[in-house]
Amino acid sequence: MRYLVDIHHGIGDCICFMPTIDNIAIADKHAVIDIVVLKQNYGDLFLNNPNIRNVIALSDAPKMFAPGKYDIGIIADFISAKWMSVILLKYLGCKKVVYVHRKLKWTKHLVLRCLDVLELLGIEYTIKKPQLYLDDRKAEICDKYDFGKEMKTIAVCMGGNVINNVSVKNRAMKGVNFKQWPYKRYVKLIRILGEKYKVILIGGDKEEKEFANYRDAVNLVNVLNIIGKTSLPESAQILSACDLVIGNDTGMMHLAGAAGTATLSIHGPTDPDMCGTFSERAFFITPKTKCKYCYAERGDKYFNCTTGLSCLMSISVDDVIKKVDEILV
Repeated sequence: MRYLVDIHHGIGDCICFMPTIDNIAIADKHAVIDIVVLKQNYGDLFLNNPNIRNVIALSDAPKMFAPGKYDIGIIADFISAKWMSVILLKYLGCKKVVYVHRKLKWTKHLVLRCLDVLELLGIEYTIKKPQLYLDDRKAEICDKYDFGKEMKTIAVCMGGNVINNVSVKNRAMKGVNFKQWPYKRYVKLIRILGEKYKVILIGGDKEEKEFANYRDAVNLVNVLNIIGKTSLPESAQILSACDLVIGNDTGMMHLAGAAGTATLSIHGPTDPDMCGTFSERAFFITPKTKCKYCYAERGDKYFNCTTGLSCLMSISVDDVIKKVDEILV
């Protein structure tokens, strides 16, 4: 069978869909699987995956894929209306189209919601954990960044997700990183961690810009700042070589979990049971507020927070330090 998968959301969404792809390949030994992703570099997440033939950016899909060549189209569209994906897959000639079922209130983790697609295809799944197919470069990475010699290594990913949704009525929340634990607390955390661990700061161009005013505060002997200096495959290799990765609930944490590294995610509006890192080595810091996990409810409560992100503000640096020491004891 020939499959075309449309995953036009973020890094974490791509990773959460990986087990579904791997299970299709296990059940259908002759499966030919192509993938459409939102951005070209997101395709790098699927490098070396033997189950995938082609990965192409959404903008190039109509000219890159020949219409009429697919038996099944799969829409991994978790949030947006699926009609755009249906049009695309029908245009590309998919004879049958199935999609991840959208529910206003989530009842299971995103990885498991993705696996539900397999039931529509008559496939039983045997694996659930997202897995990256990394090159064997761990020794090279450890040597380059001086890992694992005298100190344990912790990566810190400080990025969040910016709200620019049309549903945002509260202007004060426009452009706010709604999953973002405050950068000032990260600075304090990094300075404390740097006293006993090697700390690597990692992220993309967005984080490089946002963190610019804090760089000097973490210019310490045991802190290495490589924010904005690595590609997704390089970031995955680095995260795989760390003892622990700390960050907000973002794609980088899913990336670290799929690379096999222990993670400590800081959650506020998102419920780790529904969309946290899906790994046996995943740990979480959760809020102390009643309004937590509003993400699962969507709508005004989520897009128009009136509490100043009190869920995330309820989590202290000491809370995180205590959990780090428990994990790395």
